[in-house]
Amino acid sequence: MIPLSREQYEKAVDFILNNPRPLERQLWLHHTGRSGLDEVIGCLRAFQNEEGGFGRALEPDHRMNSSSVLATLEALSILLELKAVEDPLGKSALNWLVDKDGPWDSQRLLWPYLPARPEDAPHAPWWNTEDLENTFGGFLINPRARVLSYLYPGRHILPQNTAEQLDVILAAVLESADGLERRASPDTLRSLLQLEAAEGVPPGAKVRLRNIIIRLIPESVVTESEGWGEYGLQPLEVASTPDSVWIPYLGDSVERHLDYIVENQHPDGSWKPFWSWGELYPSAWSQAREEWAGVLTVRNLKALNAFRRL
Repeated sequence: MIPLSREQYEKAVDFILNNPRPLERQLWLHHTGRSGLDEVIGCLRAFQNEEGGFGRALEPDHRMNSSSVLATLEALSILLELKAVEDPLGKSALNWLVDKDGPWDSQRLLWPYLPARPEDAPHAPWWNTEDLENTFGGFLINPRARVLSYLYPGRHILPQNTAEQLDVILAAVLESADGLERRASPDTLRSLLQLEAAEGVPPGAKVRLRNIIIRLIPESVVTESEGWGEYGLQPLEVASTPDSVWIPYLGDSVERHLDYIVENQHPDGSWKPFWSWGELYPSAWSQAREEWAGVLTVRNLKALNAFRRL
C-alpha cells in the first residue's frame, strides 16, 4: 500500500485551487467542509440552459453551449453526489429529460446522447454524430440506464404518465442487458452499475442487474496496470469506496489501482487525462485537457481519501 505523501497532497490541492474551473474548486472545498452547498450549486448553475438541460462544455469533451443528455447527466451526477437532485436545478433537468420537446424519444423509449443536429462546436472525435447511435449500441442501455438511475429517485416529481413508463423502460434495459455476453463496453457496464445503485429501482430488477454485473465484471474490467493508461473500465470506477459490494469480485486490483494513482501523479500535482483529441481542435483540446485534469484530480483525491491513502 503506497500512500500519497503530504507534499503530493498539497500539490494536488494547490492545483485544484488555482488551475481548474470554479466548479471543481468548489466541489473540493465542499468535500473538505470548507464550502457550502450553495456555492457548488452556484457554479453548476452557470452550465444550465433556460429550458432546464445542461451544456456549455460541462462535459469537457463536447464544447457546445446548447443542452444535451451528455452534459445533463454529468450535472445530475454531481447533484446526486451532493444529495441535491431535488434542488430546483435537478428538478428542471429531470423534467427536461422527459419533456416532449426535449431529448426524449417517446416512440423508441430512449435518449440519444446528443441532438440529431448538434451545434457546430469543438468536440472529441468520438462525439461525432454520424454513427453515434451505433457506437453506443442504439442507446438501448447507455445512456438509457443512466437516465433511469436519476428518474427513479425523482419519480415523484415527474409527470404521472412518464413515471408510469419507467418500469416499461427498465424492462427493456434488462432485456438488452440479458443479451450481453461476458464482455461489455466500459460505458455499458458503468451505466448498469449506476442503475443497480439507484434508489427506487424495484428489488427484483436490482437482483437481475446484480447477476448481470457479476457475469460481466471478469472480462469487462481492466484489472492489470498495463491497461490503466488506455480506454477501459478501471477498478476504482466499479468500487470507489471500501464498502463497495463489488470489491470481492475485483481481487486485489482495487489496492493496486490506488498504488498506480499515487505513482502516476504529474509534477504539478494533477492527474491528466490519458486520452486526447488527436489533431482535432488543438486549442479547444488544450482547454478541455486542463478542465479534465481538475475533474480527475478531485476524483482521485476523493478515492485516495476514502481508502485512507492520504
